[in-house]
Amino acid sequence: MPGVINSAVQNSRQRETLRFNIVVPTGQTEHFQALLETTFPSPQFQWRLGTFQPSADLADYLAHKYSRDRGERLLGRFMQFSRVWLPQVFPDLTRILYFDTDVVLLEDPAILDQQAGDFNDQIFFAAVPHSRPAWLYFKKPWRAHSYIKAMGTTFNSGVMVTDLRFWTEAVYQRIQAALDRDRQFRYRFLEPGDEALLNACFPNYRALPKRWNRCGYGNARFVARLLACDPQEAAIIHWSGGHHKPWNTHDIIYGDLWRRYANLPGLLLPNPI
Repeated sequence: MPGVINSAVQNSRQRETLRFNIVVPTGQTEHFQALLETTFPSPQFQWRLGTFQPSADLADYLAHKYSRDRGERLLGRFMQFSRVWLPQVFPDLTRILYFDTDVVLLEDPAILDQQAGDFNDQIFFAAVPHSRPAWLYFKKPWRAHSYIKAMGTTFNSGVMVTDLRFWTEAVYQRIQAALDRDRQFRYRFLEPGDEALLNACFPNYRALPKRWNRCGYGNARFVARLLACDPQEAAIIHWSGGHHKPWNTHDIIYGDLWRRYANLPGLLLPNPI
């Protein structure tokens, strides 16, 4: 089920304790456990699975926000928002590196962790800036003046570094306030997706070098080509954009990087389209 596995890497500064914490849908732990054991019979890393079950309030919000979605598509929405509630899934985690499913790492993630630097109770979120204006994260920007004023350069949330010890009750009150405002305007305040929520709630973040999230390659092909870069200048390739993914689009840009890993024994992928 590509697209619903999110991972957090803990303690990447200590390579001997590199560990992937993978969030999967409720009720599918055994499926992913077997898949991972078959694909990586002798892993050079540690991993464990955790499931995300949204609260009744969040489930109600998502069901209304994405009222047209059903089945696996709505489940995908739940998983998309799981990164915002990682402390509930893995309460023992502290500092983490988070990656979306649709990425390939081309460099050691320990370097990313080092470049994120030390955090404090004011700055504890790091991500790669991108060029999307803040007002595009809101359905009706004139209702979001205070948010837009606080936001500077926005970021793509598919790669981030944070310390969950600083995700206090005050942080979640800020998150809940943004969700409630979206409800107030009949779910037409925030743009869809958790990226709008994270940008609204973390306007003060530490900017990471662009090479750590060369993104947008899942957009329409002409957009992806405009964003093309020399892979030597990329530490992470990210097929964000929602139109194409390397596991279901054969001629996608940088698809050869994905296919280096796609033929691992036991890893079954959908037929290309």
